[in-house]
Amino acid sequence: MPEFDDDLVVAFTREQVNEWAGRRLTDTELTRINEVAAESAIPLGIFAIAAALGQDEPEEEPETPEFDPGPEIDDQGGMSEVLPSYFSEREG
Repeated sequence: MPEFDDDLVVAFTREQVNEWAGRRLTDTELTRINEVAAESAIPLGIFAIAAALGQDEPEEEPETPEFDPGPEIDDQGGMSEVLPSYFSEREG
């Protein structure tokens, strides 16, 4: 019978996260990743990995996180949505 330790923590090292990111992340960026990880695709990825390991399926299917791609690209490189007052002053 499998054992389950409810106090077991899974953590990723800064080195591992930097490798996945493709660059060295700042402390602020790592803090932000910690804040948004549960709302990202990470839970779905963990579900897929667990399924591939042959684990029993969870009682409930995990909710697919919403993905926010950010501002759409426009003729200002997508920044007019982020900085509308800057671009409206330049156009006007």
